[in-house]
Amino acid sequence: PAPCHALPNDVADLQLSATVIESYDDNITFAQSNAKSDSLTSVIVALEAIREEKLKKISLGASIAHNFYQTYSDFDNTAVTLTGSLQQEFDKYSRISLRDAFRHADEPASFEDEFGRTAGRYSYYRNNLDLEYTHDFTRQFTMIARASNEVYDVNRNDLSDSYLYRLGLEGDYALSSQAIVYGLYDVYRREFDPGQEALFNLLAAGSRYYFTSQLSCDARAGVNFINSYDEKDYTKPSLFVSITDEFDAASRATLSVVREYSANRDTQDLFDYWQANASFTRQAFERLRASLNAFYGKGTYDAYDIEDTLQGAGASFEYDLLHNARLVLRYTYSRTESNVTSREYKRNFYSGGISIRF
Repeated sequence: PAPCHALPNDVADLQLSATVIESYDDNITFAQSNAKSDSLTSVIVALEAIREEKLKKISLGASIAHNFYQTYSDFDNTAVTLTGSLQQEFDKYSRISLRDAFRHADEPASFEDEFGRTAGRYSYYRNNLDLEYTHDFTRQFTMIARASNEVYDVNRNDLSDSYLYRLGLEGDYALSSQAIVYGLYDVYRREFDPGQEALFNLLAAGSRYYFTSQLSCDARAGVNFINSYDEKDYTKPSLFVSITDEFDAASRATLSVVREYSANRDTQDLFDYWQANASFTRQAFERLRASLNAFYGKGTYDAYDIEDTLQGAGASFEYDLLHNARLVLRYTYSRTESNVTSREYKRNFYSGGISIRF
């Protein structure tokens, strides 16, 4: 759509789209045995608004998807996603970034959501609010202050709602145009209602290095001081590595590896895990875009002695049929293995449809 100019130096864009997707899910209940399969039709309406000014950018997004199941109509549901963000520059030295993301759905939105999740099909409400303030003291030294909150409300009687509160401070120092070293301190608390709470204090140091204008690496190591749900104190490692390669203007690949003890939103226990996530996107032709991703994660719940392994892979293709219409094809595979048989399942999800932008 053509942009609407509110003021000479302001721009407001409004984008409306409608999508109809036909899908097949061979395990709609995420079950280990007696898995139910079904075909479904999803009707999705999405709206995005972006306003840009000289020192400010505001974006708002909303998506509503209603899913109609062919055989098991009791599983019909409506998924809602709402997002909003603000980027504001106060002057050439300081700026803030504010983002809020709300989601209501009946299934996980990603492999990261699926990993360590209590098995089964159930709906949830989740809201993530993130605030970041950045100040450049010199051309080399920058401080970043962060605050975030997560609310997770789950529609299942045997699971508790949970809340995450987090504060953090980071200092970045540029050694050169290629190398940045940084240190950070994060304190965060996970509470369950009903239930207990755990407190985390993370100290870490790392480096971002730009080998070329296209290849970069971010590596961080630290230690987490934890007061767990059972009031026991732990000292645990925290490791993170991410590599990004933009081969050319049309291709991008990323690989990240995380090793951590986390405050999982589903279970009142420490989740000792490591995971690797890889993705590749390419504008193969003028009209064709393709993306591939793979995930592997292995983790253990400390007190419950539950060990889960998740393997996942996905592929998607988008082809522009017309200037405002595109064909969308997607496939996702995931498999959870566990020492608790009831948590195991595998799932194949196929979908294809047409999206029209207005």
